[in-house]
Amino acid sequence: MTPAFESFVARLYVDSNARMRFLADPAGEATRAGLSSGEIAALTRIDRIGLELAAASFAQKRQQHMRRLHPFVRLWIRIRPRVAQALSVSWLTREATCGTRQKPVNLGRKSSTQPK
Repeated sequence: MTPAFESFVARLYVDSNARMRFLADPAGEATRAGLSSGEIAALTRIDRIGLELAAASFAQKRQQHMRRLHPFVRLWIRIRPRVAQALSVSWLTREATCGTRQKPVNLGRKSSTQPK
């Protein structure tokens, strides 16, 4: 098995859209992934019900793992995209050079101060 084959199968287990495209056209999706003819032939004979059951089982295990994480870690995972967006502001933007202040980014928490 090549790393490309293993990566393709792992994507089938995790990504439901990729799995639906694969189940609709197994040979076409495997060809687009750049797999060899032997790997394509093996994938066309895959147990489709087993693939769906394994994907559902892995999804459930990921959910259980998330529940076991510390609440702060779960919070960080949820707000991480917003924090990354807030921190990716360039210092050389027009607003920074003109001296104007940018509006603060709300990270999903309610403000403790009330406007007067």
